[in-house]
Amino acid sequence: MIKTRLRPENPEANLKSYYEVYRGFSWPFVNDLFPSYSSGSSNIVSEAVDRWAADPNSCDRTALIFEYAGEVQRLTYADLKDQSSRMANLILQHGMRRGDTLLICSKPCPEVHIAVLACARIGARFCNLGDCLIHEQLHAALSLICPRGVLIHNDMADVAMIGDLNEVEAIFIAGEPESEPTDNKIYLHNVLPEMDPEFKNVNLPVEEPLYQTLVWESSGELRLITHAHRDMMGAFVTGRFVLDLKSDSVLWTDANPGAVASVIYGIFAPLLCGCATVIQGDVFAASTWYWTLERLGVSVWCTDTFKLKRFKAEGDDIAKGYDFSNLQHMIAIGEPLTAELFQWSRERFKRLPHEVWMSDETGMVCFANFASEQIKIGSIGKPVPGIRAEILDEQGQSLPILTLGRLAINSAFPNLALEMSTKSPMNRMRFVDDWFLTGDLALKDEDGYFYYFGRVDHLVNIGQLLTGAPEIENVLLRHPEINDAGVISKKCFGSETCFKAFLKLKNSHAPSPELLDEITKFVRQRLREEIPNLELEFINDFPVARSRRLLRRVLQARELGLPVGDISNLKE
Repeated sequence: MIKTRLRPENPEANLKSYYEVYRGFSWPFVNDLFPSYSSGSSNIVSEAVDRWAADPNSCDRTALIFEYAGEVQRLTYADLKDQSSRMANLILQHGMRRGDTLLICSKPCPEVHIAVLACARIGARFCNLGDCLIHEQLHAALSLICPRGVLIHNDMADVAMIGDLNEVEAIFIAGEPESEPTDNKIYLHNVLPEMDPEFKNVNLPVEEPLYQTLVWESSGELRLITHAHRDMMGAFVTGRFVLDLKSDSVLWTDANPGAVASVIYGIFAPLLCGCATVIQGDVFAASTWYWTLERLGVSVWCTDTFKLKRFKAEGDDIAKGYDFSNLQHMIAIGEPLTAELFQWSRERFKRLPHEVWMSDETGMVCFANFASEQIKIGSIGKPVPGIRAEILDEQGQSLPILTLGRLAINSAFPNLALEMSTKSPMNRMRFVDDWFLTGDLALKDEDGYFYYFGRVDHLVNIGQLLTGAPEIENVLLRHPEINDAGVISKKCFGSETCFKAFLKLKNSHAPSPELLDEITKFVRQRLREEIPNLELEFINDFPVARSRRLLRRVLQARELGLPVGDISNLKE
């Protein structure tokens, strides 16, 4: 942990006094800011688009800025209301109804935002997979979601030829038409101008499903997470307090189109706050991103650690001559920034990267370094107003400060995914009393700042697949010389992540260099050759609970030299 404190970047931000707001915050108060929503029946688009379009003072305010291949297109709130209403009438005309799903397989473009809003207007849900698709994954997604319609871009015409996709009732195609329409292929460029620009939104319960996201498990299987219209509460609060959005802000969220961050902070948060959101249609290149920040006057930039690494890897010379003076606030999502990457980002963009934490299940940022608060490098910050957080042990008891444990947040906040909040049998193990277990390891310091130390199950990206510590443990336990095995992930080779295995041999055999090589080859042959360097350590005593379940948290804490708390009550 690095405890360097940096002074607040903007004491006059929307959230001026963290503790005052945190202590007095209530979600019902936020509901009252949206009269239609406080009744329990409304529509997120009514609050995110239509109220601004109906006001003469804001109807001509820029809502979307789309940049692609050097061209810039701008849509006002009045334009966005018009286009999304036309799209709502179109998808109704082609058989989509409340409760149906539109699958989006497109690169970023205005039509994606328009389709998302159109679905919400009629009470349909959407699921955005983005444009980086493997055919097998698309087949699995189609089988799981069973969409009534699909939106693709004409640049992805080959996707439309997949047999499963041709079984969908309606394929809506964005971009300039390149072929003749067929019975189930509708080119938006041709038909949207003909649709009625007026649409009366369907008033829906706040629990009505709004969108779905797909999470690829390490096993290769898909898990479906559903979020509701009530997500507007958290999107608005974090848009104001975490992103520090104002009506004249220009926000660019460059997250993967299929990510929850892209939905909440690329679409709904900026629209609920009445400002402009940027869509970049080009593939990533440092020079393109620098140009977009300057040319479009981006004032709030929500990016991720991976992109910052790519910026740094492409060298400093590329950034020379670009003007980032409009940039007022910078958010970093993803794995914690190293001190080196933090300082590089600070020097390059002349702004402090404010690290935050969110997950697919939470549907909003839950921990943040706020613009008006001190930053501790390496910390994910403090809980957002409306979020209570604790560090728990394996029995659901709170751990002391500076003790590594399971990160838990209260389950009584609006953005928690539907299947999480209903506590279905599949997800009950994620709850302890009123706490939702995020699946992450973390600790809290004496000032209330939280620090993230990875997943409890220690997932690591290897190639196109996630590999988890339990997978490696299962393979290790099949080796004839190994009695017990526990695996954690750790940083090695600079900022790369690798695995470390703690092993107990049978019959107290002494380890040898030959055995080390044999075990490493054994794992790679039975799992994946691409597994990074597997560090091995032999121990005599394994931390386990009464159930014989490995306390991987304890291994992680010992490796980091952190307290583990009292674990005597967890053993026989």
